[in-house]
Amino acid sequence: MGSLRTIFRLRSKWIQAGSVNTSNSDFLDFSRQLQKGAEHTYGNYIGYINDTAVPNSTYTKDGLREARATNTAIRYIESSWMEQRQFTDNASNALRRSYPQLYQQIQEELKQLRPSSQPITSGYIPVTDVATTQFTCGNFTVRFDENSGAIDGLVYSEEKIKSLTLADKTHKLAWVQYQTFTEANFEHWGKEYLKHGCSVNFCKFGMEHAKAESKKWQPRLIKLYAKSQKVIRENSCNFLAQLEWQEQEPVRKYGAPAELWLEVNIVSPQSISFKLSTFNKEASRLPEGLWITFAPLIEKDPTQWVMDKLGSWINPFNVHPKGNNHLHGVWTGVKYPCLITSPSSLSSSNTCLQDLFIRTLDAGVVSPGGSVPTGLLNYTATTGSLSTNSSGGWHFSLMNNIWNTNYPFWLPFNGAENATFRFQMALESPASKN
Repeated sequence: MGSLRTIFRLRSKWIQAGSVNTSNSDFLDFSRQLQKGAEHTYGNYIGYINDTAVPNSTYTKDGLREARATNTAIRYIESSWMEQRQFTDNASNALRRSYPQLYQQIQEELKQLRPSSQPITSGYIPVTDVATTQFTCGNFTVRFDENSGAIDGLVYSEEKIKSLTLADKTHKLAWVQYQTFTEANFEHWGKEYLKHGCSVNFCKFGMEHAKAESKKWQPRLIKLYAKSQKVIRENSCNFLAQLEWQEQEPVRKYGAPAELWLEVNIVSPQSISFKLSTFNKEASRLPEGLWITFAPLIEKDPTQWVMDKLGSWINPFNVHPKGNNHLHGVWTGVKYPCLITSPSSLSSSNTCLQDLFIRTLDAGVVSPGGSVPTGLLNYTATTGSLSTNSSGGWHFSLMNNIWNTNYPFWLPFNGAENATFRFQMALESPASKN
């Protein structure tokens, strides 16, 4: 998903800048191959895997690891997933003849999505008392949660407003959670979503032998690092939060990444960038999901939030009956329009000064509402609350293997994998280009 989003952004940028001839045959081939990468049929049909060809023992981590090395059915179906992913490479390769510089630009951008090593802490200093330490970074005052490593204190101050609290103990930013499921979760969802209940196309038959839990797991903060003021610009801040799981069960039994690093950079008076890097995620056939939550404190009407869907701003509370209230595909991100206003001398209404924008570069699926993510295996007809009282936020799905039909049943499928997911939270003029 992140690779496709990166290349599509570059393609739009090149066209807008006039850097390409859209009638060029190589560029047309590039565009054609790129469309194939997002095709719904991502690999082989679920019916190819059954308890005869692929035993239920593969729901255990050891069983899957052993079967992937020897089982021809698994090798076949994994090859179909790899073939689908190959379309992204095919697309960029199509540019090599006519636009070698653009091909190279794609390669450099994609490197950012697959970190080869953990962040370097040289130039940073460990924060000894995380719970009571606040950092002043230009217009922002920041505090981190000593348990989760998320931001649990954020105040924005500037001339036009006295102060604006955007995060507190119950409204956190960049809060990471890992979710696991049981057969009971699928059965409940199947009764809501499917006419005849669970079927092999949608549910994980045989997983009960692995004795999975329905649970949300939270990593804990191991160490918070702040960059020494001697090596950064005035009014800017850079942080690294090293995270690991409080229990080893998510890594040992399931497929949680073994190590996580959250990088937070404040180098602009009105924006904060976030980069979550995960390391050594191994394959698990058990259903799983990895989330990052942004739940800013908004003391205004929560129904004013909107999402960027195909270039249009859509209200998450305006979903067609029987539609999906809990998962949405988004492009640039989500925003709260006119969070900051000022009385206008020309009219009785307020003047819109700044929107609050949460951008997502690499994760394209978001679940709105509620203090914790509930978007997977949820077909209820009510959108989760985004109100201040409910601590409601936006939960971005970083990965999951819930959907059976024509999608990978485990991730990664070509060895342990590292990944990076980038976000930005910014206060912007409504006239700013989104």
